[in-house]
Amino acid sequence: MNYQVLDVKVKDTEETAKLYTYFLDNSREIAPERVRPVIVICPGGGYGMVSDREAEPIAMRFLGAGYHAVILRYSVAPAAHYPTALRQLAWTVAYLREHAAEYHIDPNKVVVAGFSAGGHLAASYGVFWKKKTFLAEELEVDAKQLRPNGLLLSYPVITSGPKAHRDSFKNLLGDQYDNLVDEMSLENQVTKDTIIIDVLKMDPGTADFFIQIGMHCLGCPSSSGESIEQACMVHGVDCDALVGKINSYLASK
Repeated sequence: MNYQVLDVKVKDTEETAKLYTYFLDNSREIAPERVRPVIVICPGGGYGMVSDREAEPIAMRFLGAGYHAVILRYSVAPAAHYPTALRQLAWTVAYLREHAAEYHIDPNKVVVAGFSAGGHLAASYGVFWKKKTFLAEELEVDAKQLRPNGLLLSYPVITSGPKAHRDSFKNLLGDQYDNLVDEMSLENQVTKDTIIIDVLKMDPGTADFFIQIGMHCLGCPSSSGESIEQACMVHGVDCDALVGKINSYLASK
């Protein structure tokens, strides 16, 4: 196994995150050209720490299932605030794709997993990887290089509304809290690029909107793994209208 600890340095901050990599070796006897999916693990900790409980134990389970795994120990308060961790996650995804051949990674199977506040980071990345154009510009890559192929959200922090985990948002935003707290409420951030399964995880009630356009196999990964835009193209539906309905529904919850 190829184990490394890499420094993650991004623009506009002196903070350095750490990326712990667990890349499985290929055997010359068994599928020497095998490529594997990679899971990017973002532990929780309320944006004030990075928990060990949701780090290496998670990586070990995915390694046992045949995945490569990396753990992003992103920067947190009080040393760093938004968008530092988001930038660090974008750097990580771009790095994995850039080095896919070297580490035998399938570049079409880069999955971001997050737990609690790390789930908010993963979900934020899922809705902002393209919308926040500075991410690709700073890394000097095509935005498509930053697209996650899937998200795995475990008990994520999502809303900054009445049921919010308030300390997570205060740690994340610092002095920007009043200006950005509504934007960071991710149930308000569904776009045409959002993956359908991520919408369903935000609120299972959104399934009705997809069923109404003819998607009757939402349990199938090939369907739920599509973006809303891809599904609308297949089913001949006005994408902007559907996104508007979903956001209105989520905002009313």
